[in-house]
Amino acid sequence: MSELHHHLEDYLRLRRSLGFKLEFPGLVLPSLVTYLEAAGAAAITAELAVAWAGLPRGVLPITWAHRLGAARGFARYLKAIDPATEIPPAGIWPSVSPRPRPWIWAETYNRHGQGAGLKPHGTISWAVNTKKRLKWVRLDVTSHGDQGERWEQRLTVEAQPEIEDTVA
Repeated sequence: MSELHHHLEDYLRLRRSLGFKLEFPGLVLPSLVTYLEAAGAAAITAELAVAWAGLPRGVLPITWAHRLGAARGFARYLKAIDPATEIPPAGIWPSVSPRPRPWIWAETYNRHGQGAGLKPHGTISWAVNTKKRLKWVRLDVTSHGDQGERWEQRLTVEAQPEIEDTVA
């Protein structure tokens, strides 16, 4: 085994003894060490770490960010042992997945009122906690006729009345 493999085992053993699970880094970091050895590098360089993190194709950028994060942690550890080690930069890829856009009814239902015979109607209410106060949101949906002759959607936002704390 190479020196980098020994350092990797020591790094994982030390971090796990401190209570970290390191499941993902334990899976991907051995391939980083193999990649570095194949490139003929004796230490981690930022360029090689970024190239290794971006290797898998057809995955979300968050996967690359997690791989780079694992490499950064190992590089910080190695920097104390080998000053030639470079710590790769953070923030190259987004570290969160984009949230899907919320929707209540499909656009087909909103425009035409058709679709599998569904005729949505009723009121949905929920509370929204803003930083300033709690607000109540209500969505009223009504439909008339089989062909969607009349559709209404009304979204209202109401401030909750102030409630005074009373002590009995």
